[in-house]
Amino acid sequence: LLFSQDAFGQHIASYQRFASEYPEGILFEEAKKYYANIVLPYGNQVKKVLEQAKPLKIEMIAPSHGLIFDRYIDKICELYEKWANNRTDEKAVIIYDTMWDSTKKLAHAVSEVFESLDIPYELCNLKVTNFSNCITRLIDAKYIAIGSPTLNSSIYPSVAGFLNYMSGLCPKNRVGFAFGSYGWGGQSIPKVEEILKQLNFDVIPSFSCQYIPFEDTLDKLKKNLADEILKRKDSK
Repeated sequence: LLFSQDAFGQHIASYQRFASEYPEGILFEEAKKYYANIVLPYGNQVKKVLEQAKPLKIEMIAPSHGLIFDRYIDKICELYEKWANNRTDEKAVIIYDTMWDSTKKLAHAVSEVFESLDIPYELCNLKVTNFSNCITRLIDAKYIAIGSPTLNSSIYPSVAGFLNYMSGLCPKNRVGFAFGSYGWGGQSIPKVEEILKQLNFDVIPSFSCQYIPFEDTLDKLKKNLADEILKRKDSK
C-alpha cells in the first residue's frame, strides 16, 4: 500500500472509496485535471518518485485527495510518467477571448487549419471555459494557440489572467501561437507571444489584424499557420 499524498489525487468527493467502484472515464479525467492544475510544475520530482517506486510491488495507492486506486495501478503510473516528461500528442488547444467577435473569427480560422491537417483540436472561449479546464485540455496537447484582443494597450484581462495561471504551471515542449484583432495599437499580440517565448515554447510567428478579419485576411492566416505547422510535422 502506497500512501502517495498529493500524487495520484483527484478532486472527487463521492460515496465510493475505491477506484474500482467509480466510472473509469470520470476517474481518469479527474486525475488528469488534478495533475494539470496542481502537480504539473513538479515533473522532475514526479519522475524521481516513479523511479524509486518501480521495484515495489504496489497493490494499492491511497492519495490524500480522491479515490483509492485498488486497480488501474499501471495505467495511472504510465500517465504520470507521460505527463511528468511533458510528452504530448499531435493535438491542439485554441484558447481565446473576444470583444466584438473579430478574435473569435480568427480562432475559428485557426481551428480550420488544424482540422485540414487532421490534427484534433479543442476551442476554449474564456467567457465560458474556466482556467482549470483549459489547462486540463492542454496537458497532452502539442500546439497551444492563444487569441487576444487589445484593451488599454495590453492583453485582454481574461487572456492575461489565463497566461499568468499557465505560466505558474510551466508546461514544456509545446508549440505556441499568438493571434488577435485590434482597433488601435495591437499591443496585445506581441505581449502574448513574449510570454510564450518565456515558457520556452517553439513559437510560430504571431498573426494580428485590425478590426474585422475578412476572407482575404483569414486566408492569409490559414496559409501562414498551415505552412508553419507542416514545417514542424516534417521535421519530426
